[in-house]
Amino acid sequence: MKIKLIALAVAALVSGVANANIIDDGSTSGNGGLLFAAWDGQTSFALNTGLTIDSLIAAVSSGTGYSFTDSAWTNWLSTANAANVTWTIFANDQFGAQRGITTTDGSNAGVTITNGNARIANVARSLFINEQLNLGAFAAAGVTESIVPVSSAAYPGNSSLGNGNAGYGYNFNSNGTLANSDYASGLGVISINTPNATTAKSTYASLSYNGTAAHAWISSNGTFSIGTVAAVPEPETLAMLLAGIGMIGSIARRRNRAA
Repeated sequence: MKIKLIALAVAALVSGVANANIIDDGSTSGNGGLLFAAWDGQTSFALNTGLTIDSLIAAVSSGTGYSFTDSAWTNWLSTANAANVTWTIFANDQFGAQRGITTTDGSNAGVTITNGNARIANVARSLFINEQLNLGAFAAAGVTESIVPVSSAAYPGNSSLGNGNAGYGYNFNSNGTLANSDYASGLGVISINTPNATTAKSTYASLSYNGTAAHAWISSNGTFSIGTVAAVPEPETLAMLLAGIGMIGSIARRRNRAA
């Protein structure tokens, strides 16, 4: 049976420790924290999601996904220059195999970079994380958000994030816009595995649920989501289902009349 993937499977916010270390959890295996950043050429919004690489993968692979909205974010979004809003997500380890998580528009066409270059890209992103930590916001318990002007070193557009393809260090565009407003138009979410610092190729893998690739997007109401869509029947299958329900209803009415 053919199916259309149109119904949202992102059902609830995945909880996490608000002040989780956004570089890594301090273990020898890494497990970096997930950061969301958006900017418009004047100011920016950054969020420590409280998720780690491991917890994001678990949330997506279970079908739960992740979604976020609050007043600070929606207020920033309502005053931002919508045409210039750019956003991305990323996480990377500093220990062990040094995995990474980020968004992608798929422009790499399946070609990956070497482990060594991928690790260099991770370092570039960590410099932006350090600038956020220098603000003190993410280091304080219960504080997860940061809003800074373009003049700040912690403004994402001034970092490797703002340079897209070249500055990010990967071989694809990692940044989205407000046009990525639903699952279908969202960016892909991938892991980048760099088990060593050699010239061997790194491994890109899409996060997925039941074979459906995860996407990230900002909906028209401002909710930021990472997840997949649920499979629903084609129209002809749905028609058969409705016909069956109608028959059941008809039988129930006859029984009521008989009673």
